[in-house]
Amino acid sequence: PGQGQPVDSDVVVSPSGSQVLNVESNFVTFFVGNSEIPWAENPSSNATRPHTISVRRMKTSQNGFFLFSNTSHMDLIPSLKGSYYLRYVHSFHSGPFTYFLTVQRVSRDSKAYHTRVVRMCSSDHKIRRYVEMPLECISTDKRRRRSSDDVKRFNSLQAAHVTKVGNDVELQKQLKVEEGEDVLFAAFAQGKPNSPEPTASSAVCVMSLKHINKMFKMYMQKCNTVNLHHFNGSDTKSCYNLSSSDDCDLHEGIQVGKEGMYRLQVTQFVQRLEYWHRDLANTLVTSITVVPVHGRTVAYLGTADGRHIQVLFSRFASPHVNIRLDSRPVSASVVLPDSAASEGALLMATGNKITKIPLIGPGCGQLTTCTSCLLSSRVTQCGWCDGRCTRRNQCPSSSVWTQDYCAPVITKIVPASGPVRGSTSVTICGHNFGFDKTENFKTSMVTVEVAGAPCKLARQDHINRWTEMQCSPVLSGNFTPSGHTVKVSSGNKVVKTEGFTFVDPLIKHIFPTFGPKSGNTMLTIRGEFLDAGNKQVVTVGKAVCKIQSLTSTMLTCKTPSQLAPSEELVKLTVDSVEFRAPVLFTYNNDPIIHSIQPLRSFVSGGCTVSAHGSF
Repeated sequence: PGQGQPVDSDVVVSPSGSQVLNVESNFVTFFVGNSEIPWAENPSSNATRPHTISVRRMKTSQNGFFLFSNTSHMDLIPSLKGSYYLRYVHSFHSGPFTYFLTVQRVSRDSKAYHTRVVRMCSSDHKIRRYVEMPLECISTDKRRRRSSDDVKRFNSLQAAHVTKVGNDVELQKQLKVEEGEDVLFAAFAQGKPNSPEPTASSAVCVMSLKHINKMFKMYMQKCNTVNLHHFNGSDTKSCYNLSSSDDCDLHEGIQVGKEGMYRLQVTQFVQRLEYWHRDLANTLVTSITVVPVHGRTVAYLGTADGRHIQVLFSRFASPHVNIRLDSRPVSASVVLPDSAASEGALLMATGNKITKIPLIGPGCGQLTTCTSCLLSSRVTQCGWCDGRCTRRNQCPSSSVWTQDYCAPVITKIVPASGPVRGSTSVTICGHNFGFDKTENFKTSMVTVEVAGAPCKLARQDHINRWTEMQCSPVLSGNFTPSGHTVKVSSGNKVVKTEGFTFVDPLIKHIFPTFGPKSGNTMLTIRGEFLDAGNKQVVTVGKAVCKIQSLTSTMLTCKTPSQLAPSEELVKLTVDSVEFRAPVLFTYNNDPIIHSIQPLRSFVSGGCTVSAHGSF
């Protein structure tokens, strides 16, 4: 090499992006994966092109690296260089293995792209035991029966994080893992057709490393493996069936003096169901970090449009934090400084800006109602105090801070009155009735009283009873109405308001007191509290008099017809209670006109006409 020209082993990283992982045993070994992005390559840099994947050690002088041997690296075959897309997205170490996560073409002849997990033995200084396997993150509405029609596939990995599952019992059950096991949390996106470019449609999938290694072993023992075309130019079937192929024994594969090795691609894939795609359907996730907080596992996501999202790991959870940090994308590199989780924070980068994000969320002020405050994740440590959502230390010592209940609020009562002995159903509108943090209405928490009478809650499954309740007053034989107050008790909170009165409707008189048997007489009823209750029905005899107008003191209706002249009782029924008019209404025969005078008139009018007849 010329003066100043680096030797091959000094060129470690690629301008297209690299993943470098250092693993320490007796000394520090560097595992390096260099991305190959065709449209990002600079032809002039070919002379110093780094190896695609390599295992290195730092020189004693610490001014460069050296390869252990000529089998400590692999490169794309010459025919693919400059045209094959291979992106190293993430790298990590778990147990005896080193892993890379990549996005690349599905196969030699395919134009589609997918995600793979690459596994190597950390103890190998030569690339002896190397295997790749596709990962697939899917979403389906039919979680038990998956047909190709209802499955959404998220093929393009954007970011990943590996951590131990912690003491989150719910997540342990979902993943069938034990506390302390390593788990991969991966953010995927749907790629554009026949392109590695992601779309704004993301999902997160979770899989334990124990399960991934189990799949590696099973598929290798079943010989569901082929050669690596992009590294050796062949994709023919190739098998490696040793029973210990899931460990990294230093002596594994050494037979008859020949060192055994495998470099394979698994043809089957590991598939997992997604989390939160509905919440991320129009979002491109660019970073993911997972941290246990207060016994639960929380995902901290960054997006391409500069937002930060926090969400509890549960199939049924929705984000409890969704805030904008910047207009630029959030970097996949997130720093979690060492500190107690309850007081810790993440450092997220957007362009040249660093934002510190508390693990328990940025605050509670964005939660403007008591129910949204108390239903927020316990991770946020939000509670209700003096009509606003705060953390405990922000609530005055003289006030009550709670995470358990909301005071009920009454906004409307319908109707405003009802008959004492009736079956009036009272509707109470407002907030926080029977509030329970399971998001179910809890009848046992609520009692209602109207104007001194207990009010029995009705069955109303179709109504959101947090905001609307219906009840029927229970009146004993010696009940005496008292006041106009409606009282709702919810948990240990009570709210009162003026709004309902028991009344005795009264018909004072009717006009007219007679009409034709053919009906349609406009009957006027005057009295008191005529509009009480939910339903008012006027009958003349046994037929209904259709109500035309109604106020507290006056009611008008059109009389029904009768077959023959008669005297009929006029009744007003209010919620099953009858009130009678003081006089009967008389039906006469329909009027008969015998003659009119005069029979002629001036065109200009003004002439008086007399009609003669009966009734």
